[in-house]
Amino acid sequence: MANLLATQNEIPFFGIQQFHISQRQSVQQIYLRSTQRKWTYILSDHIKASADLPYCIKLHCDDAELRFSWLEKIIKAGQAHTLVVDYLPQQPQQLKHLQQLCQQYKVLLLVLHTQKTDNLVWGHW
Repeated sequence: MANLLATQNEIPFFGIQQFHISQRQSVQQIYLRSTQRKWTYILSDHIKASADLPYCIKLHCDDAELRFSWLEKIIKAGQAHTLVVDYLPQQPQQLKHLQQLCQQYKVLLLVLHTQKTDNLVWGHW
């Protein structure tokens, strides 16, 4: 299961950003703008927060078609600053629409692609 570790760094990027991680590797720097008092949503069954994050909501959504409408509704509600998912719709129209919504509402959408093979070791050496 991929772990999500938050830092307090602020980045000026809004839109869709993608990361490729192994299944057991943790994401060390996910940029959350928690000073805005908006919410972080984690829409995944495979991603978990490794620490208690302030203003964080974890939702389970297995249906790919429902996931797009959930993302759209969450963004349009105006209370989210970061959305973390492990799957995005593959249709170009839906991706373009999500990108436009993220920029309009100043939301960062992080897509974490997990790989099932864990034969590569990452370290600081």
